[in-house]
Amino acid sequence: MSFKLIIENIISTNNAAYIKSNFDEITKISKILVKEGLDSSCENPFSYFWSQSNLSKNRYSNIYPFDYNRVVLGTVCKSLPPKNPVRSIEEAESSIPFQENYLKKEFGNSRYRSSYINASWIQTPLSIIETEYIATQGPIRDSIQDFWQMVFENKSSVIVMLANIMESGHEKCAPYWPTKSNRKLEFGGDKKLSVLLLDEKPILDGSAIVREFMVFNSHVSPNDPNVKRSAIKVSHYQFTAWPDRYVPDSYDDLLDFIIFTQDSRDLAIQSSTISENTALDKQTILLPSTGPPIVHCSAGCGRTGTFVILDTIIQFFKNNDTYKGDIIQDLFYSFRFQRVHFVQTIDQLMFIYEFVYNCLFSQNPVSPMSPQSPLKPTSFSLEDSGTSGGISPNSIPENTIDP
Repeated sequence: MSFKLIIENIISTNNAAYIKSNFDEITKISKILVKEGLDSSCENPFSYFWSQSNLSKNRYSNIYPFDYNRVVLGTVCKSLPPKNPVRSIEEAESSIPFQENYLKKEFGNSRYRSSYINASWIQTPLSIIETEYIATQGPIRDSIQDFWQMVFENKSSVIVMLANIMESGHEKCAPYWPTKSNRKLEFGGDKKLSVLLLDEKPILDGSAIVREFMVFNSHVSPNDPNVKRSAIKVSHYQFTAWPDRYVPDSYDDLLDFIIFTQDSRDLAIQSSTISENTALDKQTILLPSTGPPIVHCSAGCGRTGTFVILDTIIQFFKNNDTYKGDIIQDLFYSFRFQRVHFVQTIDQLMFIYEFVYNCLFSQNPVSPMSPQSPLKPTSFSLEDSGTSGGISPNSIPENTIDP
């Protein structure tokens, strides 16, 4: 059955039970991955040894990258995308091309001691579309330099921020960028990175902010005049109208925001085809920024996962008229094997269905969570669905993420 018919049937019959069933099923699978992931042997593809060895670098103790697809600072290695959508651990192990013996070699190599950042490669199954993202937590104050190192090393042209610095009286993300009063951030160490603010302005009637940065590798050898520093240009899109634990109030604002970020990435890729490197001055060259978008909220799973699925689906239907099966389900399951709690609540998963239906298929869109909204996620509690999160299914430690 085509996806259009599937989603029309879900919306017209108010079939929240279908969505809840899928959410419950992947939640059970996720709990198995969490339990078995404590086994750090290289035979276990879903181990998270490096996260447990770097707890001080995690914003939340129960949100971490799997070892097999974590972003490794200081290297260009990364995981490979799954071939097809997956629905079980067995399918994941057969579809995802895990790198043999990679984990074992990494564990024994001291050069990786400082390579950890709480970030995951998120890669769409190749049978759907070839695209990838980096999903990460909102930087903590001790990981700001690591964050910008990741941006520079992966030549990312776009950062998508889906949180505010403070939400509900708590810091959800450290302020990691330069401001108008302090336009430049500089970091020491081997990389000697600096970040320069070029511009900042509100968009979408204040629902979002766009910032433009130049990120420099500012290490210039005084003994070799031929050594040039390099730079990349980065666009930073912050969506400020997405409440913590909830969903956005407007489909239109979020749709426009997603299109803004897609256009920015497309422009960066087009620019790279015109010129491989551009001289900014006698010592500086501007490198093409063709790397993956870096997406984060606070934990890098709930709002981040929702955005990534929506962005992927919009890209897919730009070039395809139809999809056989439920593309939301296929992406949701596949991405849950790449980062824990990706799309964290049933409300967020329901919002994805509503958003896609209203923005891509419906002639009479309604606002999310409105009385006319076809799906009513408040008709059952999250407690009933077993989505309380955390390593223990019965309790949430103080420093774990709350859905």
